[in-house]
Amino acid sequence: SGKELYEYYKKMIAECKIDIFISGDIENITDIVKENENIKNLHERDAKYVINIIEEKQSTEEREIKEDMDVVQGKIVIGLDVHLEDKKQKYDTVVYNAILGGTATSKLFQNVREKASLAYTAGSNYIRQKGNVFIRCGIEIENYEKALEIIKKQIEDMKQGNFTEEELENTKQYIISTIQEIKDEQDTQIAYYFSHELAKTDSSIEKYINDVRKVTKEQIIEIAKTVKINTIYFLKN
Repeated sequence: SGKELYEYYKKMIAECKIDIFISGDIENITDIVKENENIKNLHERDAKYVINIIEEKQSTEEREIKEDMDVVQGKIVIGLDVHLEDKKQKYDTVVYNAILGGTATSKLFQNVREKASLAYTAGSNYIRQKGNVFIRCGIEIENYEKALEIIKKQIEDMKQGNFTEEELENTKQYIISTIQEIKDEQDTQIAYYFSHELAKTDSSIEKYINDVRKVTKEQIIEIAKTVKINTIYFLKN
């Protein structure tokens, strides 16, 4: 209800940690913010969230879930667990994900969509806070088994190191150019710095780029060998 929403709003203003980000000509603005009486009256608050960048993964058996809905296009979502020994390996995993399914030249896009013509869309994304990679494909429903077979082959190919140094370098350049674009939009910059504030990690864009540049093929294979399918989800009619 409206009353409950208002009560929650008051609780949030009174108790939640507040971060203020300023982008632009900040010299005078920071002074104005610091001298604002309302802001001065806000006491220091602890964040009430759990920071767990490298989540301890429990070994699970691969499971397959199928659901029916009135859909024209089938949807495959595959959840992969990634086991990291060190938080620095997140950069290796960023590159791993990009080669697997994060770009238009990725293995999933090229082999599932372009070559086999089994999918309308095919790609993956890495959720570093949870240590998961999610593969997503939109397919004709009758193509499910064949598409799944080729998707699994791409995961296995990554374990075997079946990608070239040229693919690796091109992928790293793509990631770096994407990171550099963060500086182009104020909203994007704020979102970037806020995500690092939440994770309490180094927020330097230059460091991020440097860490991506240092990723080697051997490091990606090391990540790939830890990757395990947790759940295969298929939505069909």
